[in-house]
Amino acid sequence: MFIPFIAFAQGQDFKWTEELRIKQLNNLKDSTTWDIQRMKKDNEPQPFGNPGFMNFGAFPVPDYDLIGKFKGVGNYSTAFQPLKLKDKNVVFTSFVVNESPFYKTLNGKDKVFFTIITVTDTIDLKGYSTHRLQVVSRNHPDYIGQGYIKTKQNPIDFMAFITPGGNDYAIINMRLFHLKYGTIIIIAPQKDGTLRSLQLKEKELNSDILADFIKSDVLKRQKIIEFLTNANVI
Repeated sequence: MFIPFIAFAQGQDFKWTEELRIKQLNNLKDSTTWDIQRMKKDNEPQPFGNPGFMNFGAFPVPDYDLIGKFKGVGNYSTAFQPLKLKDKNVVFTSFVVNESPFYKTLNGKDKVFFTIITVTDTIDLKGYSTHRLQVVSRNHPDYIGQGYIKTKQNPIDFMAFITPGGNDYAIINMRLFHLKYGTIIIIAPQKDGTLRSLQLKEKELNSDILADFIKSDVLKRQKIIEFLTNANVI
């Protein structure tokens, strides 16, 4: 389910600088800048348990507005509504960041900064325990998301983050991906317990075109169909 947020226009004169990064780091150390109510809320029990493979910690964080307005992040997932590709259940999950002074987007609304596409052989439609997802803004203006997609053998654990300086990375089961070389990562879990990966560098995607592009373009490519459905894949 995509979680929408309001988007705002990009400031034409804004530029991310080392001085802003130092200011952010100094604010983290300065207790007079902290948003204590936000930390207290983060420290409350999570109603659905741990939302990813890494525990979410309640740290003190500075008031967002001290470094610049927060405009929103979101996610999209088909983990409980798999797409059929031959005899395989294919799912994908994405993290989205809104247009802001920190992040320029082509459509002026938002952009997808990470997508993982994989195959699963187990889906829990009662307790929804086979997939968890979280994207957070607590490192504003750096944003990070995490989650997992379970299979019968091993879970696919993933984490991705985006920064105003362009240092964007993803980690999937301890493999590091530099997202400037492609924001779509395809993982094919093998029957022998190993994994295979493809990284795609595509046009900038946004929340309006994401699902259609994955379904009608990426998953129609013969190379990717073979990658996800060959005899070695679970």
